Parts: sequence; structure tokens; C-alpha cells
Amino acid sequence: MHTITRVVIASFALASAASAQVTFAPALPERPLRYEVGSDYSLRRGPSPEAAGTVLRQSAVLRFDAAAHQPEAGMALHMTIERLRVELTVFDSIVPEGKVTLLEWGGEGGVTLPAGAPAAFAVYPELVKTGADIRLRADGSVESITGHEAAYQVAKQGDTPRTSYLGSFSQAGIVSMVESLFAVDPDSKPRSVGDEWSRVELIQLTASRRALTTTSLTFAGVAGDTAKVTGLVKTEVQPPKGVPDPADPKLAIAEQRGSVALEWDMKAGRLLSRTAERFIVWEATLDVTAKPMVVKDYTSSRHTAKLVSN
Repeated sequence: MHTITRVVIASFALASAASAQVTFAPALPERPLRYEVGSDYSLRRGPSPEAAGTVLRQSAVLRFDAAAHQPEAGMALHMTIERLRVELTVFDSIVPEGKVTLLEWGGEGGVTLPAGAPAAFAVYPELVKTGADIRLRADGSVESITGHEAAYQVAKQGDTPRTSYLGSFSQAGIVSMVESLFAVDPDSKPRSVGDEWSRVELIQLTASRRALTTTSLTFAGVAGDTAKVTGLVKTEVQPPKGVPDPADPKLAIAEQRGSVALEWDMKAGRLLSRTAERFIVWEATLDVTAKPMVVKDYTSSRHTAKLVSN
């Protein structure tokens, strides 16, 4: 083929890709979808390796099957955990080098809890048993998740499972994890390369304190049948409603950064891969004495997802 002809064809292909319109709305899977997901959480009282806190690393293979009965709008899925690994490291003054609890389950038989595991770990075997029934709206956001509630009642009475020990498998964490796989665009309208939009999430920090996280996304480009989306994540602490309790610490964000990148199968209507990272330094000020007390929490998270089969 003549060189000029090849250049013209290549230019035309690039122009066609740039003008492609994509609706980032998930399609009902005809066959089971399997995603390999990973989550790393770090909550420390300082930036040094000796700082008190916890580090939680989770990985799993999740299977999603279309339910027998589908709603008129959106879709119904059943989620099953097919493989699971959880590694929790707790750093404190007693064990400054970190106490490690490791749970590994390869998919055969029941899940065995490691010796000395925190009460919260009792949730994991129950989640493997029950899975969860998920109802998604047309844009992929979660309308409801049911069938897994009993898993969170297994901890000893008076010993409520700690979210920091459950991460993406806490009740709120599962919602976020599922939405990270299916919800990209809340408007569900055709997008062209260069278009920008936002997703907003409300986070309940304490009984009276909330934060608003905004993910600003950009349709970055197209490669074959794959759409690429990138974005930045920013969190803002919301003012408390009513008159704040003087004993309630004032919360602020001293430092933060966050990003997300994902690939979407335009033909099949599903996520191919996603990586999201966040780092936040939370500053809590207790102003009840002559000299205010300030405490900083250094938090970070990294979430990955990859379609492994369907």
C-alpha cells in the first residue's frame, strides 16, 4: 500500500475514534462476569513506619450472575466470592513492628479463621457463604444490596465489627466496590472524547460530621473497542448541621491527592479495568482547653479491578 494512502487511512481512523460516542451504562451480562479486585488501606497516626495504626490488604475474585427475574429498569445480579485473601497488620506500642493476621481461602471448602483473628474477621466466612443480591440502577449505581445482612451479626455481642478491619467488605465498602465496577457516568448519556463529568459520594465520618467526595472524570480517548477514562478525586469536609457540640472535634483536610483511571468495553458495555488511589491527611482539633489538641490521621487507599473472564 502506498505510504500516503496508509497515512490517510490512519488519520481517518484516529478521527473516527476521537469522534466516537460512548454511553457508559452497564449491559446485563449474558454469562457470568468475574473480576479480580484488590484493595489496600492504610490508617496511621503519622507518616513514619513506626506510627500506630492499621494496614489492610484484600484481594478477591468476584463472580456476578444475572438474576432469573430482572427489573424493568436497571438490572439484578447475584455476587459470589470465589477466592479471598485478607492481610491485616496492626501497629501499636505493644507490637511496634506490627501484628499480622492472615486469612487465605482458595475457593474449596469453608473459610477457616486464623488463630487470634479479630472479631470482625468472623464476617468473612459468612459473606463467602451468602454472597449478596444486588439491584443496580440503569447507570450502574447501587439501588440495594440484600441477602448478606446476617453476615454482619456474627461478631460477639458488644464487639461490633470494625470497618477498618473489613475495608471493601464492610456494608458501606461493598456498595462502593460494586459501584466501582458498574457505575461510571451518573447521567448515562452519550459522551465524546474530551467530555467531562462528575460523580459525587457522601461519606458519614461521625454521627455529626460528613464529607463530600467528588470524582471529576474525563473521556480521555479510544483504542479499538476500548474507551479510556481518567479522573481526579477531591474530598471536602461539610459543615455540621445545627449547633456543633463543643466536645466534637473539628475536622479538616490538611493534605490530599487522588486519581482514577479505567478502561471500558464499548461493545459489551462493561468495565475492563480500573485503578483508583487516594491519600488524605485528616486533622482533628479538640478545642475544649486553653491549648487546642490537634491529632492527624494519615490515610491512603488503592483499589484495582480487572475483568478476568466472562
